[in-house]
Amino acid sequence: MISDNPVAKEIIGSLLNNDYVRQLIENARREIEDVSSYVAAMRWNVVRSLINRFVIKSGKPSLSRYDELFMNPKYGPIISILLLFVVAETVFLALEPLVDLLSTALNSLPINDVVGYYVTNELIRSLIIDGGVWNGISTLIDFIPYVFGVALLIAFIEDSGLIVRISFPIERWLRRVGILQGV
Repeated sequence: MISDNPVAKEIIGSLLNNDYVRQLIENARREIEDVSSYVAAMRWNVVRSLINRFVIKSGKPSLSRYDELFMNPKYGPIISILLLFVVAETVFLALEPLVDLLSTALNSLPINDVVGYYVTNELIRSLIIDGGVWNGISTLIDFIPYVFGVALLIAFIEDSGLIVRISFPIERWLRRVGILQGV
């Protein structure tokens, strides 16, 4: 772009014809063998100076209040177990109305009439209704909201960074009990 500009060509040409400018260019080429390395080094020097000027370095890394609380050797495991208990209780108490509603809906289904109409064999009908097939399915369906609630809260605890703070103090205790032997 500059080479197409006649004014720029004239200025650059007059500078290159100047003996002083030629001498400066030759001295710079002798001192700087690789221009791209020199430019990169100058850029890094600017970055280092900006870091030294604006970044505050502290002597020791400070622990957050959560770290101090959960990593306490005496109270950390107790607080961690208490927090897990509170999470579990919150899930079960909050979702109990939904589970009751779901259970009421499943119990109101006329499964006895439907199975009695289509299944004539008394043994198979007894197996489906009284023997546990329908009871097992309805119990499983009743339990699904609890599973989703626990998964949601564990995902929240994991994303917040508390899962490591909770599990680290309990890990030693779990190894003594034998739960984490192979891990």
